[in-house]
Amino acid sequence: MIHNQTLGIASAMQIHLAAARYHSLGHAVELFGHIMLEDDLIVEPIDYGNGFATVPQGLGWGVSLDQDALQKYAKKKTILLEEAGR
Repeated sequence: MIHNQTLGIASAMQIHLAAARYHSLGHAVELFGHIMLEDDLIVEPIDYGNGFATVPQGLGWGVSLDQDALQKYAKKKTILLEEAGR
């Protein structure tokens, strides 16, 4: 079942999965983490409009992680990939 209070990257993955398997799921899909959480950890929010989620477009799952938000919620100092030269 695709249903959870997920953060943005997991929501994007679940939206892609639901879109790809829509005709064989056999049930509706719901995502509502974005209304229950303080931050979604992605740069551009997923478009949830008129009861539907727009499938994010672009590389990977179609979303970019918000590095500032990741640092804000980190439990210990982390090294960003850009800082590590990767």
